[in-house]
Amino acid sequence: MINITGEVIIKKSEKGAYYTNTSTKKLEDEKYDYAPILVGFKKGVELADFSKIKITNGFLTHFRMDDDTFRNKIIVLEYEILSEGKSKAVADNGFAEVTDDDLPF
Repeated sequence: MINITGEVIIKKSEKGAYYTNTSTKKLEDEKYDYAPILVGFKKGVELADFSKIKITNGFLTHFRMDDDTFRNKIIVLEYEILSEGKSKAVADNGFAEVTDDDLPF
């Protein structure tokens, strides 16, 4: 088992799955490639999109996809919230609610 600790930004997909990214800088054009890694928490954990946490007890595991490929997943057992992200509230019409603070002007 590979233990995981440290600070990470947690993102939340539209389906409610949590993930983070790894990145690698390409030498030829100095752009970054990003790869998502799924993140699992104990039942009942709710985090806003782009929350920054410090993992104090976690480990790396994997699971098999329907096409017989494997995906890595970080399981977080204990963590501290360093900063809360923004929750994306969606109105009945399907659009996210926007406040004056969200606007760039």
